[in-house]
Amino acid sequence: MLSRFLINKKYLAFSLLEVSVVFMIIGILISGLTVGIDLYQDYRLTSAKSLTKNSRVSRIDNLEMWVETTQDNAFSKVISSIPPSYQLIKNPYNNQPIGKWNNLEIVQKIADEVDPYQTISGRQPFYIESGINGLPALYFDGKTDGTGDFMSFTAKFINDFSNFTIFIVEKRTDYGVSSTNPVYATVYQYILSTNDAGSLAVGPVSNGWLRINPGSFYTIGNYLNKTYLHSFLIDENLGKKVYLNGIEKLAVADTTKATVPSNNFLMKIAYFDRSWTQNYYTGFIGEIIIFSKALNDSERSDVEKYLLNKWQIVK
Repeated sequence: MLSRFLINKKYLAFSLLEVSVVFMIIGILISGLTVGIDLYQDYRLTSAKSLTKNSRVSRIDNLEMWVETTQDNAFSKVISSIPPSYQLIKNPYNNQPIGKWNNLEIVQKIADEVDPYQTISGRQPFYIESGINGLPALYFDGKTDGTGDFMSFTAKFINDFSNFTIFIVEKRTDYGVSSTNPVYATVYQYILSTNDAGSLAVGPVSNGWLRINPGSFYTIGNYLNKTYLHSFLIDENLGKKVYLNGIEKLAVADTTKATVPSNNFLMKIAYFDRSWTQNYYTGFIGEIIIFSKALNDSERSDVEKYLLNKWQIVK
């Protein structure tokens, strides 16, 4: 009887040792997996920084605004709202509110006044470390109570809406609703707009529409929680074109010119404000590039290749 007890005790001790070893191995594997994920994210970020700096974007004429999320000088925080003053954020942390989205310094001709900003703390978008395909992005919450996140920028280059090319990388997470008029519950959630009727506005309109305002839109269906590159081209002589992930989706001979905005050249990111509706974009925005000319096919294709590669977007 005693020997049987000792044998069981022996096997029990051996089993506990085995369990300890298993737990140790699991810990090592988890630690290794975490390190591996961190290394991959670091690689993605380093690669994205290099792609941005070496892209053709800054060498194309009429570049007016270029904001993105991977460079070391991409963001600033608000130090004082009156008058507005900002401090560079050297190492943004996850879920940090962003007060100013800085234009890239590698484009020396871009003026500071073009930097999108938001001085109201409760309406600032949030920096998300892995917002879009492993890269950081800004998240706009799309609140429907009139306090949604958005940014503004004042730019004199929008005083003539003759020719434009606009690139936007985004991942929309909700359609949102109007806060003032349920009849327009799923419309006019532009990513970029000037607020005035007939003025420049681009982005998602209804559940499955993308639009260049005024006058042109196309339907792509449900595209929530997917990363897309949108290219909007406006040519006063040839009309308007829209490309989705580098593929042409709309080409119309609509040369209707948008009106010059009455709001001191103010444009909004993720917010469309009209007398009858207020709509806020809900989701992640990773990069916006604006040229005050209609790019030729070679220029447009090069910008799209850079963005598709950087953000790992599949056509």
